[in-house]
Amino acid sequence: MKPDETPMFDPSLLKEVDWSQNTATFSPAISPTHPGEGLVLRPLCTADLNRGFFKVLGQLTETGVVNPEQFMKSFEHMKKSGDYYVTVVEDVTLGQIVATATLIIEHKFIHSCAKRGRVEDVVVSDECRGKQLGKLESKQGRGRKRERDTQNLKQVPGARAVSTEPNAGLELTSHEIMT
Repeated sequence: MKPDETPMFDPSLLKEVDWSQNTATFSPAISPTHPGEGLVLRPLCTADLNRGFFKVLGQLTETGVVNPEQFMKSFEHMKKSGDYYVTVVEDVTLGQIVATATLIIEHKFIHSCAKRGRVEDVVVSDECRGKQLGKLESKQGRGRKRERDTQNLKQVPGARAVSTEPNAGLELTSHEIMT
């Protein structure tokens, strides 16, 4: 299997995101359909392996060595499950991925067999920080009743946390969404 442009999920789902409950402010105004000059928000595809997807992820955490076969196998597993929504922002002028986030849906027995979504691995490349792409990526969840904003603290300039242990490796996982 070769990398191609097949998306992980139906791209029309991104157009269905309800922005009426959005609490983030965007200045200048951006949206999923217009994330910025030369930028496109879309589902991950396997061809993104060659567009710097792991380079961007590596700015968040250690990715390890992932060969194309491993990437393709994980991609197909996530796609088939229907519970993973990995989005990317591509700079189409450079043909490079500049941001990514992952929405993972968990099926619960509590709350009448509710589903819980977690937005994780939100990262924007160093070159594109300050363009509000992290806010855009992390607002991709739908049907939210309860939301808890968090992020990997090393990616939030000026963020502070209280810990009784030095270098406790404090990490918070993006957003939780209950439906």
